[in-house]
Amino acid sequence: MKQTRLFTATVWTLAGNGAAALAQWATVITVSRALGYSAGGDYALALAVVNPVLMLANLQLRAVIATDAAQQYPFWDYLSLRLWTSLAAAVAVVQFGTLNPSLSVLVLLAVLALKLVEAMSDVYYGAFQQAGRMDWIAQSLITKSSLSIALLIIVAALWHSLALALLASAIGTALVWLWFDCAQAQKLGLQGIGRLLPDWPPNWSSMRAITETAFPLGVVMMLVSLNQSIPRFAVEKFAGREELGLFAAVAAMAQSVNLALNAVGQSMTAPLSQCAHRGDWKEFRTLFGRGLGTGILVVTACCLVCVFMGPALLMAIFGKTTPEQSWMLVLQMMAAGVTALAGLCGYALTAMGEFRQQLLLFIPLTSLTALLSWGFVPAYGVEGACWVLVAGSILHLAAAGFLLNFRLAQPGNLVGEALPEAGL
Repeated sequence: MKQTRLFTATVWTLAGNGAAALAQWATVITVSRALGYSAGGDYALALAVVNPVLMLANLQLRAVIATDAAQQYPFWDYLSLRLWTSLAAAVAVVQFGTLNPSLSVLVLLAVLALKLVEAMSDVYYGAFQQAGRMDWIAQSLITKSSLSIALLIIVAALWHSLALALLASAIGTALVWLWFDCAQAQKLGLQGIGRLLPDWPPNWSSMRAITETAFPLGVVMMLVSLNQSIPRFAVEKFAGREELGLFAAVAAMAQSVNLALNAVGQSMTAPLSQCAHRGDWKEFRTLFGRGLGTGILVVTACCLVCVFMGPALLMAIFGKTTPEQSWMLVLQMMAAGVTALAGLCGYALTAMGEFRQQLLLFIPLTSLTALLSWGFVPAYGVEGACWVLVAGSILHLAAAGFLLNFRLAQPGNLVGEALPEAGL
């Protein structure tokens, strides 16, 4: 019975993540084909700025909610905290955007609006995931992705404006959140559904306790995002905006492996957390082993497809291809696949409540990525950036696997640590 439920949840999650990934890929391709690689570079640069800030501000509350097996805090406390941190993130992004002349402010604001709406839905997804309703998350993502990409394509075709197209996509995302996500949340009896303003004064004790627990994981996610953003900054600086657009377009294709493994990881998170909460480490290892085996098969298949069918795929999508682009696709797929396998270890660590310990992985990894980017990209261009991603992904997997194995070797210290009252 447990296997059937996990399989069904994985299928739903794969469908939802697939729709979301397809929308992201279609956004990059639409921008690059309809508005040019330079516009694609503007979009990629704006994402490179917005994503790390939002990742830190989001505090990975979805994972915290999903692993709150004891349900220590009401939903409104999580939602209120997300509202406050999103406001702070918006101020930080706007301030940075006005100081950086290389950024298109309108594109930056449109990307910020889109990501803020996604951040609101993300809190609801955590509650759905904790309740085992992966089907609701998938239905929301499929609807949201379909509407947002349709609006983006229409606006881009009619007005040829990247900022307006992204804003239309944000409006479509917001409509699905208000119409679908809030309605499903009401069925669970969650508090604060659809509210756009937090309480004043806030519940300081709950917000402080949640923040102390989630902040390390927020920093981890910010560093994960920076690992993807730093090579893009280097490409933009040393190779130009159009090369960045091409690099981002190929990267969007390589992210297909991430959508499959993220589906596996998200489906495992709540069951793994429940196993950790009751101290059932044998079942924990069984579930994780099944997910890791699936991940290895998926990564191998995706890499083989890129090796043998990469040129044909690039020709079908971009209308042209070169040996350098085909090699870039293989390298990016390798990096994305190894990173996704490391991400499965991260999901397991998160289910165990190992939030702060994951910082040990990413502080040196981010530093290494920055050093390699500024060493390889000036000399080898876009291909150098791809090799930076490959090197970083291998180190990530080795370190995450070591930490997970180390923590599983002493399970007696982990029972009941998923979400303590006042931090780790």
